[in-house]
Amino acid sequence: MHTALIASFGFDERFVVRAIIRHGLSQGDLVILLTSKLVEKAEKAYKYVDQIARNVQAKVEVVELGESTYSFPHLVRSVKDILIKQAKERDRVTVILSGGMRIIVLGLYTAALSMPKDLKDKISIEIDTEDINRLVVIPRNIVEIINPPSLGAKSEILDLVIKTPGLTIDELANKLGKDRSTIRRHLQALKEMKLITLRGRPFRVWPQESAYIII
Repeated sequence: MHTALIASFGFDERFVVRAIIRHGLSQGDLVILLTSKLVEKAEKAYKYVDQIARNVQAKVEVVELGESTYSFPHLVRSVKDILIKQAKERDRVTVILSGGMRIIVLGLYTAALSMPKDLKDKISIEIDTEDINRLVVIPRNIVEIINPPSLGAKSEILDLVIKTPGLTIDELANKLGKDRSTIRRHLQALKEMKLITLRGRPFRVWPQESAYIII
């Protein structure tokens, strides 16, 4: 049973080390540390986590979020992509919200809440108190209660709109190999869900901020 720990990460390695020990990580398990930039203090903390992980034959990866840290919709989308990938590849994903920048903590939590329904049962969320004396586990039904809308075939369109904002309806139809009328129908539904906006003549399609979180 392979596990991924995904943690907001700053200068204090203790929270992640405790999680590695608490969950009994071993060979084949993965720790992903999310930080804005691996500055000197964070790198020192990372090296200690990496040493502990090596002792149990687990692997550590650092993800530097860079400028996306300061754009909340982009931050959530970047983190959610990581969560989805790990939830598909592993038996269990535990989110650790105990350290690092508050914006990354909030982005990671939001990403976990907005996960697709079929992957949510693999996600658990934990927070250590600041004095490291207590552990708080977010109840699973809190994670499950917030369900993003089911987009079906519209998700492919929305994903392309996010990746390439400003496409026309014809351009979307050509790139996706779909009929223009089908694209228009799906775009109207996405507009009513307040996930996209149409501007100009000819209409060009732009994502709204909520789209980055939903998709």
